[in-house]
Amino acid sequence: MDISLIKHEDNELLATIKLLLEPKDYEEEYDKELRKIRRQSNIPGFRPGQAPLSIVKKQAGQAVLQDVIEKKVGTAINDYLKDLNVVLNPIASDKYKTIADFKNPDKFEFYFDVLLRPQIDFDYENTEIDVPYYKVEVTDEDVEERIKLYTQQYGGWKEVDERETSKAVVYGVLEEISAPENSEPIKIENVPFIQSSFVDKEKATELEGLKKGESMNIDVKKDINEADLKYIFKDKNLNSDNFKFTVTSFKEFKEAEIGKELFEKLYGEEITEEEFKNRIREELENEGQRYAKELYRKELEDYLLEKIQFELPKEFLKHYLIERGNKQEDVEKYWDATVKSLKLDIVLDMFLKKMNIEITEEDIDNIYTEYAKGYLVQYGITQFEGNEEILQQVKESLYKDENLYTQIFATVAWGKVADKLIEMGKYKEQQISFIELEKLYNENIRGQKQ
Repeated sequence: MDISLIKHEDNELLATIKLLLEPKDYEEEYDKELRKIRRQSNIPGFRPGQAPLSIVKKQAGQAVLQDVIEKKVGTAINDYLKDLNVVLNPIASDKYKTIADFKNPDKFEFYFDVLLRPQIDFDYENTEIDVPYYKVEVTDEDVEERIKLYTQQYGGWKEVDERETSKAVVYGVLEEISAPENSEPIKIENVPFIQSSFVDKEKATELEGLKKGESMNIDVKKDINEADLKYIFKDKNLNSDNFKFTVTSFKEFKEAEIGKELFEKLYGEEITEEEFKNRIREELENEGQRYAKELYRKELEDYLLEKIQFELPKEFLKHYLIERGNKQEDVEKYWDATVKSLKLDIVLDMFLKKMNIEITEEDIDNIYTEYAKGYLVQYGITQFEGNEEILQQVKESLYKDENLYTQIFATVAWGKVADKLIEMGKYKEQQISFIELEKLYNENIRGQKQ
């Protein structure tokens, strides 16, 4: 077996791996596989496992040889790549022609094109990195905003004697005024209405003025929106349109009161109001640090792509993507994003090696755990103690997504690079309020334009 690298004269980043296999490289294993098949064969006219090897070879030889060669080629290429610094997995060469005749086997020549990793000369230790790193200043206003958020989150709908706002939910009895002959009038209790339940604005205004015990006539098909109509009547047959609605009660949304009950819901213990505010301030400071690091990381990526300039072979990459099963129109549509992602991977690899950063399985698993918890929260599971088995099941399903693994690896790796650069003071410090920082984070990380 002979394996070598052919550099391309027209582009220093492109090369072709040439692999030459002669009969001595595969005959022994090929013969071994044939004999194994012979022992397992049951060919008419011969005792089980005793058919002549020539007949077995005639029937299965080509497929067996192809399988043996493919395994040998795969192993040889993987071993060779361990010492070759490439960016992408090899693909069948577009420059050289593979010679592989399995019907008349002799020498086999395989050619695989590879993209070599660019040599990047970037001295980050002696380079001033002009990327903002935000230092959050948590104000009393920030604390009050978070308290307001908590009182809303832990608030609820409560019954009141009289309507207090236009957002109240009005409950009552909906009764059919004139039922068809020989049918029982429809009567539905505890029907909820809000102003937007009505298509007719006059009816919405009339509803707002009703007090307990007062009624209004409704043409249900004309006055009520379709969604509410389906909810109210469900499986009931609607034979007439004229109904009377009589108010029985009101419910208003009440924010949670600042006190013992709210503190225990949030922190599981009784604390003073001053301690409550101090904890919120600490929470905001910690959130601010996390937001600042993620914003630094994102701006760092853009900054480095601008500072570290190198070109990738366009035609090769497009050919590579199509060979990997991508459609031509998708390659063109996502071209800029694809090139940016690949360049970032190359720059990231350079930093990991220069900084001697190691990404452990524990690092990766911790992020998967957070992803799995977030998934379970969507289904109402917020307590993870006692739910370890289902948490593990969700993690295992997430691990099957190769694209997610790549994304998580990059997140962990860039996070470690950013942490090290921040420790070295490679940033431009900027003071910012928590409200402003949160706005930046929502826009640039979450993509929520305000």
